[in-house]
Amino acid sequence: MNTVKLYKITVYESYRRDEHGNHYSFDPWSGNTMYYKGYDDGGKDYILPDGYTIGHNIANQTMIFDKNNMGYDIGISNNGRPFLPYTADKALILKEYKGEN
Repeated sequence: MNTVKLYKITVYESYRRDEHGNHYSFDPWSGNTMYYKGYDDGGKDYILPDGYTIGHNIANQTMIFDKNNMGYDIGISNNGRPFLPYTADKALILKEYKGEN
């Protein structure tokens, strides 16, 4: 089982209004600036589906890759959970890792 640490970022002030809100990132909030203000949740570990790994695309951006080497960005569902877009009508919701039982 592979896990990934994701940070839920909340942006409450930004240069553009459409940048406000929540999203998930592989990196913590980098700090407030003159144009951007926000915070992260401290990060949580999530379970990757079988066959998925973490890697970098040709632009050196961190992504999640499936067994066919297809890269995915992380989305945020209506209920605030991270997901991987899978098809036009399905998504893989990531489950939070609670530790070994």
